[in-house]
Amino acid sequence: MTQQQDQNIKSRPMTGPLEGIPLPDLDRLPDYERGFWEGSHNRELRIQKCSGCNTFRHLPTPMCPSCHSLEYKWSKVSGRGVVYSFVVVRNPVHPAIREREQVPYNISL
Repeated sequence: MTQQQDQNIKSRPMTGPLEGIPLPDLDRLPDYERGFWEGSHNRELRIQKCSGCNTFRHLPTPMCPSCHSLEYKWSKVSGRGVVYSFVVVRNPVHPAIREREQVPYNISL
């Protein structure tokens, strides 16, 4: 792979919609998750950011694991980044996923 090809892969934004996974009902979500899913409904990637120490965190949580602050804001991010590793799950182990037939799905780091 050339350096230019490598750079193109690293800077490709997330542009496609979530397909095959129904978005949850916003009224039934806890407050600390709602911003992420509101962004998804609007085709935006929003990540929770601690107001105390400015640490980004995902999955959303009610308390910052770094400084224990309960204050946060939602930051719209570009979706650009580096994927260090990924796996496509085709045979789910957990019964809840197997029953809902939500495969295949991707886990990226």
